[in-house]
Amino acid sequence: MHRFEKRQSGGQPANTVSQNTVLAGAPRTVTDKLQRVLNAAARVITGTWKFDRGLGQVLHDELHWLDVPDQMFFKLALTVHRCLNGCAPFGQVHSGRRY
Repeated sequence: MHRFEKRQSGGQPANTVSQNTVLAGAPRTVTDKLQRVLNAAARVITGTWKFDRGLGQVLHDELHWLDVPDQMFFKLALTVHRCLNGCAPFGQVHSGRRY
């Protein structure tokens, strides 16, 4: 992390939420590339080979990871929930203010 980046209370860089909202409507070509990276990381962690069967089950059941489109939807829904309930950082709560 760069020394000038701000951190949220959860330990993530402050610009992480805006990156998730950018990817919310991303085309499948983009999410497929990210899913391949996620799959490669899961294979490294679990010690499975590229063509072993059941990687999706390992992702969900053992590592408790969501697929990339599901992650983006979950993070966006969580951000909206936090903004509506006043639990989000100040800039996020007031950036979506209704008039």
